[in-house]
Amino acid sequence: MALEKRVVVYDEPHKDSPGIDQFLRARQFQVYSVREQEELLEALEFSAPDAAVIAAPQDIPKMSSLLTACRPFRQTLLIAVWPRVTPRDAVLIYEAGADIVMGTSNADWLGAQIRAMLQRLARERSAPAVIEIGYLRIDLNQRAVTANGEEVHLTPTEFEVLRALAERPGTVLTSGEIMQQVLGVDMPRDQAQDMLKVHVHRLRQKLETDQSEPRFIKSVRGQGYMYAFERRERERVPVAS
Repeated sequence: MALEKRVVVYDEPHKDSPGIDQFLRARQFQVYSVREQEELLEALEFSAPDAAVIAAPQDIPKMSSLLTACRPFRQTLLIAVWPRVTPRDAVLIYEAGADIVMGTSNADWLGAQIRAMLQRLARERSAPAVIEIGYLRIDLNQRAVTANGEEVHLTPTEFEVLRALAERPGTVLTSGEIMQQVLGVDMPRDQAQDMLKVHVHRLRQKLETDQSEPRFIKSVRGQGYMYAFERRERERVPVAS
């Protein structure tokens, strides 16, 4: 019998939202409910949950602060639940560190997203697997990335986007294809493009020496993205957390 997935749910009291913790428990998730940021951080540190679902009022600074505080716990999937998600809000929340941004009305999709992503995070852990292209080394078991021997800190979603591209170097993948592989669900083209644009931007910040002329993740106008490392002189890449 498969073990229950452990999820910590941060849900402020007296807010208008569905009972996310009850919903997830009904779908066989093991849920820890917290109400304060300190409790959330303690749960992340000492319980090591598979995912954290953060539901906060429609307050970008508050959500950004919560996500920033959670960043050190990179192995936990960070899911932001946000009422009436707009493209602009979604971009800001992704930039703050969320792996997935969901509307409060998408309860069924929320459960499906969590399961699909966690299954993807756990795949191929039974056998060693390493991808090395250029000066980048991707350890699939340890979910670790190094560039010129230095660790590069990626969120779970950033790791999966990089992996999707690096596993097929030289192949152009559409935004929809990449996000389907990363999240395990199909999504509208515009939504996939907006979501992926944020993750690619963050990856380039962490991997590229010159973001205006990327060497790893290249944009192919009107089509998508491609992993195409160009070997030049050896140089050190920026290492960002």
